[in-house]
Order: sequence, then C-alpha cells, then structure tokens
Amino acid sequence: MSGGTAIGGTSQVATGGTAGSMVVDAGSVVDAVVGDAGGTGGAGGIPAADAAGDGPENGDTGGTAATDVPTTTDLASPQDVGVDVPFSADTNLPPDLGLVAPDAAETGAPDARSADASDSPGTGGIGGGGDVGADSAPAPVIISIDFVGGCPQSGSPPSGTVVMGINESAGVKPATHWNSAPGSAGTNLPLMSAGGNPTTALASWNVNAIDVATDTWSNLFADVAGDTRMMNGYLDPRAFNYNATISVTGLPNPVSSGYDVYVYFYSNIPGVETRLYQYNIGTTTYSVTQTGPSASACPAYRLASDGDAGTAGEGNYVVFRNLNGDHFTLTALPAQNSSGQQRAPVNGIQIVYPSGY
Repeated sequence: MSGGTAIGGTSQVATGGTAGSMVVDAGSVVDAVVGDAGGTGGAGGIPAADAAGDGPENGDTGGTAATDVPTTTDLASPQDVGVDVPFSADTNLPPDLGLVAPDAAETGAPDARSADASDSPGTGGIGGGGDVGADSAPAPVIISIDFVGGCPQSGSPPSGTVVMGINESAGVKPATHWNSAPGSAGTNLPLMSAGGNPTTALASWNVNAIDVATDTWSNLFADVAGDTRMMNGYLDPRAFNYNATISVTGLPNPVSSGYDVYVYFYSNIPGVETRLYQYNIGTTTYSVTQTGPSASACPAYRLASDGDAGTAGEGNYVVFRNLNGDHFTLTALPAQNSSGQQRAPVNGIQIVYPSGY
C-alpha cells in the first residue's frame, strides 16, 4: 500500500512498498502469528514516512488492523536475528530434550564419576581373622612284644605257650599285632607295628638262667585271647645277679625322636610272700613289689612306682617316659627280699610313640 497522509480518527499503519519477508524478534515466533494492535490515527494532513523510505503521501483511511503472516523461512529457523542464516543439524541446536538421538561419540561412553561423596564406592569391610591352624598331632605308633614264656612242668604243651593272634588286642595302650617272642632267648626278631606294618626295629632277649628248664614260667591262667594270653607266660630270671635283658635296636623315625616304654610284669606266687623286682633302662630304675598269693585270673592293670624311681610300689606295670634314640636295653633284676624267692618277671613290653600318648 502506498504511504500517504493519515486521516483523523482510528487508522492503521500500513507496510510501505511491496510485501517482503517479515523480520521476527530473535528467538520468538509469537509476534509472527498474533495480529498487530490497531494504531492511533496521526494528525490529518501530516505526511508519514513508511518503513521503506517512500515519499509522503496522503494518509489512508483507517481500517481493520492487518494480520501479520510469518514466512516459511521464519518459522523454520530456530532463531532469527533479522537475517535468515542457514544452519546445520549439529550447529546452534537447542538443548537435547530426550527426543534427539545421542551423538555417536556419546554412545557407550561411561558416565562421569560423581563428585558426591555419597556416590563413592563403598569401602570393603575388614575380613574376619582366619582360624589359627593347630599343629597336627603326630600319628601314634605302637610296637608290642609278648614274651610267650611257659611253664615246662605244667603239662604238654606247657601252660602259657599259646601264641597271640595278630588281631588280638592287649595292653594299657590297646593294640593288635603283638610280636611273639618264644623261649628264653632270641636274636634280631623283626618287629611290626600295631598297624601291621613292618618296621626297621629288631628285638633280642636273653635270660641269664640258673636252670634253663625254669627260665620261663606261666601264671597258669585259663587261656583267653587278649590281655590274659599276653600276661600268662613270661621271662623268669630267678636269682640275684641273674638278669634278663631285652634289647631293641633300629627304631625308625619318627619313633626314635621320643617314646615311652611300658613294661608288664606279674608272677605266679603260690603263698603269702612279697617279692621285689627291679627294672632298668639307662639311668632310671624302678623297684616294685608283688604280694602273694597271686590271682587265679588275669588282674586289671595297675601302674607301679610311676612317680618315684627307686621307690617300691605295688602294681603290674611301669612306664619309662621320654626316651629317645633308635635303641634301648631293658634289664630285669631279681632283688633280694625276705622271702628268699628272687624273681623279675617280664610278660611283655610296648614301645609307644609319641611320648605321653
């Protein structure tokens, strides 16, 4: 519409020249769709310059306000600053609201570590203390010897000469596989352990006899397997200074590192009397007593003089403790006593590892 002089009253401001692209305020599309408010008519007869700089004309008659129509270019542009500027997909975009796929560079990228202390990895708890392993106890080893003995005058075969079976159990330390040592003397008898295993140990024994017919004897117990059979027959040195010796050599490791020797004794005493026996290994000697008459059946085991070497005590076994080395010699010594019957029976022995087992 050509510019001109405004007529008094309500009027509109017309756009000068030919319609062109409409300029929208930066970042706003509201102004492009809402009609401009009608302007107040200017003073009649005063020329008004239009936006395009055309010469003054007479004003048009005021009428209905024109409606601005945005151009296609204005609506497509994210932001107008008075000049339409092309843009790329990755330039000047508004913030991502979740509708736009992330850039390829963001795919799989780890989240940035939070500075929030509450988001820090938790500190692991202190591990519990482990159980303190106890040293394993050494496996016990028991080597047992039964002196078969026998009473030559008691019949044929002599009483007390029944040999123990390998599965018979006897002793204060109950064990099987007793090694049978028959007669009054023997040399280098191979010894097996209670588990039935051969060992390097050898036993030799000898009774320094006054009469070879009486250097072994028997308690005349009715034969019963086990403790009775072991305690029935025995070596029987029968005069002062006539000893019995039992030597064990070649004890294997770990037995030789520390063991106890159990010595069993019980004699046939027909009348009322007290006999004194002495048993020695190394520097230790036990003196023990037995009072008759003896029992007709195998008595229970009773420890004699275990506390005080050299002190007489009643019982039927003693223990030599804390021995070491691969050999030892046990000596049974008949001692003088008021009855005049000197004896020092040896019915059996046990070598028990470890000491104190």
